[in-house]
Amino acid sequence: MKYLFLFLATCLIKFSSFGQLTGLYGSDTTTSVAARDYFNDFAFDANENCYAVGGTDRTLSMAGGTIYYYGLWMKIDPSGNVLQALKLNFEEINKIIPTSDNNFIIIGSGTGLLCNGVCKKDMYIAKISPNGTIIWGRSFGNAINDGNDIAFDIQPDNLGNFIVAGEVYNTQYNLKSFICKLNLNGDTLWTRSFGSTSGQQLIQTLSVRANGEIYVGGTGSNGSGVLLSKLTSNGDLLWSKSYANYGRIYGMYEQADQSLTLVANNLVNNYYVLTLLNVDGVGAVNWSKQLTLDLPASEIYVRSTYQDAQKNLYITGYHYNKTSFTGDWPFLLKTNNIGTVLWAKSYDEHFGTGKSIKEHPSLGIVWAGEHIRAYGNVTQPDAWIVQTGTDGYSDCFQTIGTLSQNVALVPLTKFYTRMSSYITATPMPTTSPLIVYAVDKCMQNSLEITENTTFQFINLNASLIFKIEDEELFVRVTDGQGRELANVVLNNIEKTISTQNWHTGVYFLSISSATKSTTQAIYVQSFD
Repeated sequence: MKYLFLFLATCLIKFSSFGQLTGLYGSDTTTSVAARDYFNDFAFDANENCYAVGGTDRTLSMAGGTIYYYGLWMKIDPSGNVLQALKLNFEEINKIIPTSDNNFIIIGSGTGLLCNGVCKKDMYIAKISPNGTIIWGRSFGNAINDGNDIAFDIQPDNLGNFIVAGEVYNTQYNLKSFICKLNLNGDTLWTRSFGSTSGQQLIQTLSVRANGEIYVGGTGSNGSGVLLSKLTSNGDLLWSKSYANYGRIYGMYEQADQSLTLVANNLVNNYYVLTLLNVDGVGAVNWSKQLTLDLPASEIYVRSTYQDAQKNLYITGYHYNKTSFTGDWPFLLKTNNIGTVLWAKSYDEHFGTGKSIKEHPSLGIVWAGEHIRAYGNVTQPDAWIVQTGTDGYSDCFQTIGTLSQNVALVPLTKFYTRMSSYITATPMPTTSPLIVYAVDKCMQNSLEITENTTFQFINLNASLIFKIEDEELFVRVTDGQGRELANVVLNNIEKTISTQNWHTGVYFLSISSATKSTTQAIYVQSFD
């Protein structure tokens, strides 16, 4: 029998569960036999409820057949309980952002919203309330529905409007960049589409500055892989530059000196790597780095990025062994503002993909994506969300090494023109309830830490003391910035961790053994 005692001195310590916004969420397959569920993005309200969006794909036969695609909307409380789950009749939700009137805007794509003959995907934008009620909807697409039109990113501007960007299929010239501005009521203020008369150009991500200027990043063919463009606040194209062949920009962030840091994928020696580059206001390169994981034959595929207030970057996606072809493994990593890797983590129990990463409103970071498990002869993905500290510590993710090198990327100026031939409409999407199940992930088989009668007040110079029996424990304490304050091994003896110099605030206590582990938040109230 193992005992864990906590004694308290001149600090008051309160334990609260950490990482409870953590688990796998899957839709009921009673009527559809098999389903794929995944999160693409999430947002929080003032009460720290999480609104996670993505897709749910289902089929009526394990042997294949018709696949039905729906958008996924899920409201989850701070403890990980599902408050509401809906499927929407447009196929996939790529992004969600809160609005100033306490609602949300979601973007993505759906088939047949502008159907005229052959129905294919159309770009879709909708405003939705916290209880899942659609307030308004807008759709943009090609006039004859001969290509896929998708919204990938949305950002607010300096006037409370919203910029939406992605791709629209041009009847004559293939996929082209598309960007539009809408107000809070969904009224279209302007639309722009641009590209060349050969190849493809599309927008994956955007950044809106305080003066209203817009940077859009994406990809293009014909030697325009990593593609950056600058637009005026009215959407007029100022310039476009490419930095590497066969790649794509997934995130762009303004720095203190008004430069722009880009997070991209590009192909190097037939392997995809993570590329970070910093450019000035006219697209000239200040510095650039390429990163890979220190794993054999490993390729990195970026899917989501986030920059915190200290200009640190969080990046997630998946890595892939190009020699053994063993599938997609989720990863997440953190760099500082000059591209130095602070830590990198990988999950290697099952396949999956990291699709979104952001700060939690009060505790650490939240990562979301797709987890793939095998059920009998069917590979069944589940929507997956994990809350952890800013140091990336989790029971599921293991530390991995990275390799980095400086590179010299030379920008090439691209000349693009305005395109047309798209249409718009205002269809209202429909929603229907979705039955989901939830299981713990990264919390199972964990040690439980709770307040109980064994806690005592003793005068031990403001120290935390742990006492154990029968098993060796590893104890680690970090602050909200991921700085390590303590790292000790407990083995049938008492250990003292001084808290005398700790400030009032939240700290993350990680305890692990050979078979079990847990991470919880502790609130320290200093009486100094």
